[in-house]
Amino acid sequence: MYLKSLSIRNYRKFHDEETFEFAHSSWEQGIEGKKDDEKEKLTEKYISQSTSLLVGKNNAGKSTAIGLLNRLQSTKCGNKGVFKCNDFNLNYLHEWYNEHFVESSDNIDEISPEDLPFMQFELKVGIDDGNDIISSFKDILVISGLKKSKQSITVRIEKIGIMSYQKW
Repeated sequence: MYLKSLSIRNYRKFHDEETFEFAHSSWEQGIEGKKDDEKEKLTEKYISQSTSLLVGKNNAGKSTAIGLLNRLQSTKCGNKGVFKCNDFNLNYLHEWYNEHFVESSDNIDEISPEDLPFMQFELKVGIDDGNDIISSFKDILVISGLKKSKQSITVRIEKIGIMSYQKW
C-alpha cells in the first residue's frame, strides 16, 4: 500500500482545495523513447509505490501536509478534539464570519450544522500487492467511508467541524 495523493481544504494555509501528489522513487525501463503523454501515464502509475516523496517550493505547505498526515495516522477513529479552531484557514473563517455575522448576529438560530465551518481531507492510497489489506487502517478510519477500486482506495474525511455555539 502506498500514498497516491492528499487533498486538503480549509486547513491551516489551505483555503481552496490543494492536492499533493506523491512521487515514486524508480522508473520503468525504456521510458526514454516514449512520448510525453505516455511518460506522464507511466509516472502516475508508479507514484509512491515504495517511497513517498513530497517536493515543493518554500512555504508551499509541505510541513503542513506532513503534520496533517502524522495527525491523521496517530488518531484513533472516533476521537473528538483532534482539530482545534486554530487549525482552520483564517481567511476562510473571516469570510464565513462576514457572511453570517457582519450585518447582524440575529440569525444565529438559523445557522444549520451543515453551514458551520468545516475542513475536508481526501487521502488516496494505492494498492501494489495482493497482500495489502484495508484492516491496517481499522484504528483510524470508519470503514464505511471508503471507496475502493481495483488499484486504489479513496478515503474521504468530510465536514470536520469543531465549532459549536450557544445562545445566551
